[in-house]
Parts: sequence; C-alpha cells; structure tokens
Amino acid sequence: MKKLIPLLVIIGIVFIQLQVFANVGPHTPVGSNVTYDQCVRFQSNQLTATGTGHFGHCVKASCFTGTWQVQYLISENLGRCANGNTNRFTQIVNSGCTSYVGSCTPTNQVRYCTLVTFFDCGRTMNGQPFVPPTVAPPTTRPPTTRPPTTRPPTTRPPGQPTTRPPAEPVVESDNNFLQSLSVTDFALDFNKEKLNYTLEITEEVTTLEVTAIPEDERAVVLVEHFEEIDVEQPIIITVTAENGEVRTYTINLRYEEEVLDSNTRLRFLEVAGYNLKFDADINSYTLRIGDETSLIIDYETESEFAEVEIIGNSNLKNKSQIRIEVTAQDGTQDVYLLDIRKSFSGNVLGVVIVVIIIGVAGFVGFKLVKKILKGKEEAAQYEYE
Repeated sequence: MKKLIPLLVIIGIVFIQLQVFANVGPHTPVGSNVTYDQCVRFQSNQLTATGTGHFGHCVKASCFTGTWQVQYLISENLGRCANGNTNRFTQIVNSGCTSYVGSCTPTNQVRYCTLVTFFDCGRTMNGQPFVPPTVAPPTTRPPTTRPPTTRPPTTRPPGQPTTRPPAEPVVESDNNFLQSLSVTDFALDFNKEKLNYTLEITEEVTTLEVTAIPEDERAVVLVEHFEEIDVEQPIIITVTAENGEVRTYTINLRYEEEVLDSNTRLRFLEVAGYNLKFDADINSYTLRIGDETSLIIDYETESEFAEVEIIGNSNLKNKSQIRIEVTAQDGTQDVYLLDIRKSFSGNVLGVVIVVIIIGVAGFVGFKLVKKILKGKEEAAQYEYE
C-alpha cells in the first residue's frame, strides 16, 4: 500500500497537467486587448509531450517608436517535446494579436493579447518528419596489455555521495530601470536612479502625455493615472523586469501658485481741452483751468488687471485736488495728483468790473454832495453880511 501512494500522486499530477492543456485548443477564445492578469491566466504552463497539442500564449505589444513590437511575456518555447525534437513544428491557429503589426502612433501604453499555437513533436519546423538522432554503438577495441598501476586509495567520508556540478540555470534579466522618462510640454530632470519627481501644473491641465522607455526591451512598463489628472493622485510608472522584479517611479502633481500683477503705472493720462505733459514716473501735476466745475479725464493702465478710481473731480474750485488712484491686481496702490488753479475770467471778471463801477460812482457822488454843501454854506454867509 505504501508503494501505491506515490504512484497515485504521480498519476494525479499528470492528470492535472493534461486537464490544464485540455482547455486550450484551436477554438479557445482569444483577446486582442486584455488586462495583464487576464493575459497571464490565459497562458498555460510548459508542457512536455511526445505527440501534438495546443498551448496558449500571453503577448505584450508596445509602440514606443512608431512601430508595433510584440514579445512573449514568459517564454517563446512552450510545448517541449520529450522525443528530443528541439525544432518542433508550430503554427498559430487562433490569434488576438493581428492588430499589433506595422506602424502605429507612438505611445507609452502597452497592450496585452493572447493567441493559441498548435505544436507537433513528430515534425520539424519545415514540416518534415522528425528523425531522432542515432547514437553510434561503442567501438570495440582489443584489450591492451598494460602493466598494472598502483594508485593510492580514495578516501571519502562514509555515506557521502559523489557530487557533480549542477547544470547552469537560465538567467533572466533583472533590469527594471527606465532609459528615459518625459512629460510632453513639461521639463522633467530624469535620472534612472531617482524614483520620485514633482511636476507643477495649472488647473486647466486635465491630461498628461507621459513617455517611459525601459532600458531592457524585455521589461514591461505600465503607466497609471495620467489620463484624468488629480493632484491628490500621483502618476505611477511600474517597470517589471523579465525575472519579475519591480521598480516604481512616481510623479507627484501640484498646482502652480498664482503670481498676481503689481503694476500700478499709467500708460497715458489726458485732460480734455488742456495740454497735460504726462510722464508715468511723475505723480503730481498743477493744472490751470477756466471756470469748469469738473474735467473730462482719459487714461490707460499698463496692466490689464489694474483698476482706476478718480476722486475729487466735481465742484472744482481754486486749489482743488483731483486724485487718480491706481490699484494693481495684488493690491498695490499708487496715486496721481492734479492740483487745480483757476484763472479770473468770466463771472469773476464781471464782479470785478461791477465793483470798480460802484467805487467810481461812490467817489463822484461824494464829490457832488460835498460841492452842494459848500455852496449852501457860502450862501448862508452872504445873507449874514
């Protein structure tokens, strides 16, 4: 019974292997754009067989340079033959990878597709029947008579088996570095040893074009979170080496701080009807006007974000002051002053003339009254005599 148990275990393992491959056939559904996990699950384990069969393959397609490049994700030699046929006949019988041939629009995204391959251990790749190599029988030579040689006995510790050097294992690449990493329209100081980066963007940016090229073409690159931008969620670039080792590059995002304009200068300042020699570097002017009570003032700021307020341009009198206040976007403020001087003309001149006339009339009246009083005084003196 004890000898029967190992035999049953071996039969069970073989049965499980055959069941795995029984599910892969020429009519097995394949995918042209599947996820990485779906692609890996589709691919079967390696099979050792003596006849014919089918196996599934997971294929990675990339378009970094403008031409589709495909590579088998795990191995290019599934379906090994136990009869020694290392060049067995294979033929793809169902493929979801036909779209990934020829030219393409360069992108840093990779695609995964699956296909089914038929193999025949009884034929070679050119379709000819496979003939196992013949082993020449050992040649028989007459015994040679040689004097016996005496060799010292070999001493080994009891129970220690004879050891042979192990066969050299197939070494898969562990290179998971990026050769280059760039973001279109943004400067990124890339160093393959540096894993974390920070990128300043504006709120108008909703998507980024990220190009990530691995040093080893057998490595798989996956870029995430670059299509719908969220500054709370960094862009993740995962590089998986051929042997499965993973390296992750991270691009953190943040919004640029808005820089407010501080320009308070006027480009020009004009007063209708008057010649004001304006200089943007001079803030105070004296303006002689007539009898107007307000002025028509025109101006233009150097900055489109600046705002202007005119204060005191009403009921103007001599020595009035007009303030032209310019406020920049960041709150900085500057003031241009117009000191008003009024000329004596118009109604003022009329008042002066009236005053003069009244003064002359008063003087003439005073002389006339004085003369009359003097005449009366002389007449009274004459009557007395």
